[in-house]
Amino acid sequence: MQASNRAVNAALYLAMAIGFLAYTSAARANFDVGTTIYGDPRATNPNGIQATVSGDVIGNSVDITVDLSPMAATHPGALLDEFYFNLVAPASDYALTIIDPASWLVSTDVSVVGAGQGSSATFLFEASGVNADRPDINNPLVFNIEKLSGDFIQTDFTDGLTFNSNDVLLGGGNIGAHFQSLNIAGCAGCDDSGFALGDWAASGDPRVNADAPGMIALLSMGLLGLFIERKRR
Repeated sequence: MQASNRAVNAALYLAMAIGFLAYTSAARANFDVGTTIYGDPRATNPNGIQATVSGDVIGNSVDITVDLSPMAATHPGALLDEFYFNLVAPASDYALTIIDPASWLVSTDVSVVGAGQGSSATFLFEASGVNADRPDINNPLVFNIEKLSGDFIQTDFTDGLTFNSNDVLLGGGNIGAHFQSLNIAGCAGCDDSGFALGDWAASGDPRVNADAPGMIALLSMGLLGLFIERKRR
């Protein structure tokens, strides 16, 4: 009888452990962030400036990719000069690591210079670096953001301060980028550089796997019930 009780207790502890592990692993934030940034609408800049920004948030970490390939047809020689973005302040809540190009660095609390200079709010972060290593249409900028105070939530991105350009046509956003080596063929008087702006968007359920712990717990308890019933026979 004692052996039977020990077996039942062992099965119960196992079921509880499985349910707990499933809950802690599945309850981490998991959602997508990103957008397409567009520019530059001013007459002195060529059309078709755009890039996609994307990342898959898992818990307190996300790898962000800034991809210039959407403008490959119009600006095949485009280079990313600087990439700017805001998150919910302060900057000390995050640790940023550039993955590619490795020579680039991240600065905090930066003011945009040149065409994108703004009338309100600086950007919290800027990624920039060696000109020879600038990302292009075949080589995106990739960097990691780690939140130091816990898991990301969607509003860490979407509620970042809006940067407003001095130029009304350029507008504002919480993501910005300065591009160089743009194609100015057929664009009389145009500059070969330009600025793009956009806003973070978040999609997906930040607790996308929230049902999984309950399912596994129910399965575990079902197995336990079968085990107990078998012992009674």
